[in-house]
Amino acid sequence: MSGTGFFASLFMAFFVAFVLECELLAARYLVRTQSPRPLGQAPYTWGYFFGINGMVSAALIILALSIVPEISILFRFFASLVVVLVWGIPGYFVIQRKKWGWVILTLMSVNPIVWVINYAYGKNR
Repeated sequence: MSGTGFFASLFMAFFVAFVLECELLAARYLVRTQSPRPLGQAPYTWGYFFGINGMVSAALIILALSIVPEISILFRFFASLVVVLVWGIPGYFVIQRKKWGWVILTLMSVNPIVWVINYAYGKNR
C-alpha cells in the first residue's frame, strides 16, 4: 500500500470513529433529556443511537453522491430519494420511538449482526 493510500485509510478510520462517537454522545444526550422513565424500564440509548446512525448514514451517502462528478443529476436525485426513504425517514421515526421505523431500519441495515442485536433488544422491550 502506498503512503497516500495508507493515510487515506487512516483518515477514513478516524472519521468513522469520530462520527460514531458523535452519534453515541447525541444518543446519550437524548436519553438524559427525556422525561423520567418508570422504575425498571431500560433507557432507550441503543434505539436513539440506531435512529441517529440511520439519519447520519443517509446524509453521508447523499453527500458522497453529490461529490462524484461522473454521476448524472437524475441518478443522484433518485438515489438520494431512495436513501432518504430507506434510511433517513425510518431513522427519524426510530428516534420518535415508533416500532415500525425500528423494524424497517433493522431490515434495511442488511447487517446480520445488527439484526441479532435488534432482535435481542426488541425482545426485551
